[in-house]
Amino acid sequence: MAAGADPAVVLPRAKVPDEKTVRVAWTDVSSTTDKDVEFLAAAGGRLRVEINGTEVYRRDGVRGFQPNSDRFHAKLNRGVNRLVAWVDWNRPSRLQVRFRDRTLKGVLETYAQRALKEKGDAVLGERIFRDIKRRGLCARCHRIGKTGARIGPDLTGVGRRFSRIHLIEAVLEPSRAIAPSYQTRVVVLESGRVLTGVRVSETPIELTLGDKEGKLHKIMKSEIEEQSVQKISTMPDGVDKRLTQQEFIDLVEFLVSQRSTR
Repeated sequence: MAAGADPAVVLPRAKVPDEKTVRVAWTDVSSTTDKDVEFLAAAGGRLRVEINGTEVYRRDGVRGFQPNSDRFHAKLNRGVNRLVAWVDWNRPSRLQVRFRDRTLKGVLETYAQRALKEKGDAVLGERIFRDIKRRGLCARCHRIGKTGARIGPDLTGVGRRFSRIHLIEAVLEPSRAIAPSYQTRVVVLESGRVLTGVRVSETPIELTLGDKEGKLHKIMKSEIEEQSVQKISTMPDGVDKRLTQQEFIDLVEFLVSQRSTR
């Protein structure tokens, strides 16, 4: 089994060394619709991939394992799809295959592709993360280690828990996947005032919301006329309006580098 932020299947050396040794791995992938997806794969040696009996990717050149380096597009049919990968190398190796729906549009997809291909500067990325006035704005709501706020998810050790592509898409498209505890709440008060944000804490008499500006709002429950939950993120989108592509790459590098759980 493969686990972790960048899971990969370990392929041990063959019991009888042979240059023509080929390892075969397969899995079933379920899809609710017919759709085109982008695959992010990697393997040491040569790699060939088939889906439902049709070859969709082949790399005949030999190279070491490089995460997300084999990238290709293929179609998944509605229902169960059989994916088979052949790895040709006479050394111990690893195999990684994942896929993503390309829901990002225009320049955001360009940001994603560059951040997948290019390595950034984690030191510069940290400065962007902690800039709460103009650029990243991340530390307004998120915490790493002992600094930052507690409105959004704690990002301590986030690079250990999530893959690079997951982090890229989470920043570029905040509403793509939201944990129920971080869904946006809309609260209408008896005075007519409307407050929107994430529930930070709650007692029998008081509700505290955190908004996208990083501000906390303590609300007496007796003053609430109506409240609802929206399946959108309080985290603001529009990263491309605040960060250049290089700044975004640096920010991603900083997040990926966060391996410590303290």
